[in-house]
Amino acid sequence: MATIDYLRGKNGWKITSAISRRTFPNIVVDGEKRTVLAQAIRLLSRLVHGEEKNSELYDDLFHMMSELDAAEGKGRVAIIELVIAMRILYRLGYWGNVRAESTELLLSPFASLPYEDLKRLRSEIVPAINAALRETHL
Repeated sequence: MATIDYLRGKNGWKITSAISRRTFPNIVVDGEKRTVLAQAIRLLSRLVHGEEKNSELYDDLFHMMSELDAAEGKGRVAIIELVIAMRILYRLGYWGNVRAESTELLLSPFASLPYEDLKRLRSEIVPAINAALRETHL
């Protein structure tokens, strides 16, 4: 993560300074974790339009990267991938009706997510993510 100062010029944004604040070394060296991060960024690039501030989405991404960096085992990495996709879709207004049981997944800190329950719910979560992605028409 970094602090970046920028200015909007007549031809677009220009970076004026950048300071590294935190690195995620395990994401860099682990191909699976790097792929999860790349897919989250790709999803964001596809869905985010304009320059509107979204602090909650930023916080979700930062905490996802922290949790992903510390994650051990393919199962936990796969669950983090599902949750971040859900949260991106939710924060950008594409998740649709939020049921009471989904609220915990969408709003709880990553560290306190019920990972064992999420493994069992995977077969329900993946179709819900795919349906939300289809609804974006992008």
